[in-house]
Amino acid sequence: MHIHVIYIHLHTYNNCREGPISKDEIMAYTKNLETLRILFIDDDHLLRRSMGYYFRNKVSTFIAVETAEQGLQRLKTEIFDVVICDYRLPGMDGLRFFENLEETHPGLNKILVTAYLRDTLEEEAKRSGVRTFIRKPFDANEIESALVKIGGIVKKRILP
Repeated sequence: MHIHVIYIHLHTYNNCREGPISKDEIMAYTKNLETLRILFIDDDHLLRRSMGYYFRNKVSTFIAVETAEQGLQRLKTEIFDVVICDYRLPGMDGLRFFENLEETHPGLNKILVTAYLRDTLEEEAKRSGVRTFIRKPFDANEIESALVKIGGIVKKRILP
């Protein structure tokens, strides 16, 4: 059995590309999916549970909380690489959450999940550092694809 690395996307200085890349580029820009620490915020209990189940063996850490306020508390004591947050939440909404986060964690990768995406919301979210938007309903593969794109992640697959 040979191990082949399939390059899906490498995000380098805001440029995405597909195809072979050099070993040096892999070493310099790659963060494997397995090492990611993800904070997921959504008020839907079943969605939090199913996403946790999907990512439990794919990433280093997957923490799911119900509210933006709980997310802010976790960010005070834990380090995350990516925060995925729903727009409509009880209490503070996802946009206000990302505005707060941009002040305290400006370089953090942010993904906004919403069924209500409109141009004005997208513009506001971009000012808060959000670069990735996922429309509801979605499946876990869409989240994984977004992680690949924003994290410069190289997916590895073992092929015969």
